[in-house]
Amino acid sequence: MINLKSLKLDKIRKTFMTEINGEMKEIVIFNLLDEERENFKNKIKELNKSGLKGRDLVEEIFTDVFINATNIVVDEDMIEVLNNPSEDILKVMQEVYDIIHEIELEVAIVNYQQLCQLESIEYTKLTLLKAQHLKMIQDDVNKLEEEINDSTKGVD
Repeated sequence: MINLKSLKLDKIRKTFMTEINGEMKEIVIFNLLDEERENFKNKIKELNKSGLKGRDLVEEIFTDVFINATNIVVDEDMIEVLNNPSEDILKVMQEVYDIIHEIELEVAIVNYQQLCQLESIEYTKLTLLKAQHLKMIQDDVNKLEEEINDSTKGVD
């Protein structure tokens, strides 16, 4: 049996100890949760509507996600570190990319579910229309049978 609590994201995703400008610092990667996550989903939806997809979309929101998902303050020194990243900073950046891709996937799944629901609705409409059409045919058959019965009554 699966414990539902185990499926829920924790606030802290990962931590890294790394050297930044000669100082050892703990970098914390946070999961984007609740309203914060919804905001990024909405931003991705808007960017998709404007035609941004794939790498362009990721580049567009990377900085915002990076700032919100880490405890790193992006200043001039940090920009230099990000432009020439160490192995640890590359791991941090990969986690940020992973978060973006997770959110993109959530948006895609919701879109797919909505399309499936729409398809189901249209199939239901089609079934109802076919049932109405069948009823019309049955009415025509019944009417024709009555006409035949009425016309053959006098022939016997």
